[in-house]
Amino acid sequence: DPEWLSESDADRARDLAASCLVSIPSGSLPDLRRQDWLEPYVLFEIYRRRMSEGDTDRALLVRSELDRLYPGFLDRMSPSDSMIPPERAYIAVLLPMTGDGSVYAAQIEKGISMAFQRSADLLPQCPERVLFDTRGGVDGLIEAAAQLASDPRCIAVLGPMTSRETAEIAGIASAGGLPFLSPSATSSEIDRMGDFVHRLVPGGTDEAVVMAEVAVRDSGCTRLAILHSYTQASVSQAEQFAATVTRMGAQVVATRGFNVEDTDFKDQIIAIRAQRPDGIFLPVTAWEAVQIAPQLRFYSLDVPMFGTSGWDSDVVLRLGGEAVEGAVFTAAFGTGSLYPPTARFVFNFRRQFSEEPTLLAAQGYDAAGMILTAWSSGCRTRQSLEDFLKELDHYDGASGRSTVGARTETRASWPLVRITGGEALGVE
Repeated sequence: DPEWLSESDADRARDLAASCLVSIPSGSLPDLRRQDWLEPYVLFEIYRRRMSEGDTDRALLVRSELDRLYPGFLDRMSPSDSMIPPERAYIAVLLPMTGDGSVYAAQIEKGISMAFQRSADLLPQCPERVLFDTRGGVDGLIEAAAQLASDPRCIAVLGPMTSRETAEIAGIASAGGLPFLSPSATSSEIDRMGDFVHRLVPGGTDEAVVMAEVAVRDSGCTRLAILHSYTQASVSQAEQFAATVTRMGAQVVATRGFNVEDTDFKDQIIAIRAQRPDGIFLPVTAWEAVQIAPQLRFYSLDVPMFGTSGWDSDVVLRLGGEAVEGAVFTAAFGTGSLYPPTARFVFNFRRQFSEEPTLLAAQGYDAAGMILTAWSSGCRTRQSLEDFLKELDHYDGASGRSTVGARTETRASWPLVRITGGEALGVE
């Protein structure tokens, strides 16, 4: 019994017990359980093997018994709580690189690889990226996830790809204390599966609501006007903007529309100017914006302009000139986006792969960026990475402004761009 030994001899005895148990056949382990100091080590070895075999349900039963009989023992032994030297730690990428879904997985993996290459240039000790192919099947997924959960060198996993796959590994993630972050799972059910199971959620709240908040709360406008086209999307955004402005205690003093083929907006602008607004909402395309903005100035309606993601195009910078100076609008992922993180990602992706990036590639890049940001801030264990993900408010990346899981913060849903000095700058 280690209680009868010196501290150094007791440590040797424990290490010897743990190393010997590894070589004992699984069928013989239960016979070694005795009500003495060896029992928790036997239980831990049984738990570790069942996790590595993918037998999550039975592993959780053993874990519960271990916690009940020996509180705190698992915390001392669990790989999730041990500090692995930075040069040995790795982050796994768990995707179906062959089989069903491989085309989409390849896009995600390209984004992830870009994020790691960038971090390798910036961080003195960047964790290794190790790719695990699930082969498009559940069996390969479970096998790989269990292997990663039992490997103390693995401190986080980027994947799986789909919501169904993420649900399949939820028990393994929780039992192993290993954070999984899916770049592309979409089901909100994942957000209720407990700790260590996460998904990246790109912005989804209506952008007209966000712009109303920007106009009223941030810019201090109280008398707003709206100029929209007679398209379903533009009319819908105008209505949502007006409803939000009213709810926030400000006024919409004028609303005017135009046909998509119109190029002369004199009548609408003069009618709006008569109501003396202090800001104008323009839910229009980039081509429409660069025609409307100069006419606003020509007819002496010089007020702040607020737009939607239709503005997010280099057309605004190339053709808008001084007329669009100061305009604020939402940004959405696209290869022509003006949003700085997206534009940088698109440029680097084209240069590296000689092809156009997809939204999935951007989401893979951002999910990896979240994990690597945590690593660079000193999160080097599974638990510290998990805490970082749970506390992360939002992340501004290539796919826009994202969150980990569903969040209720409206403003965290869309990145913003402001035209300043002829350049498109991100708005914090």
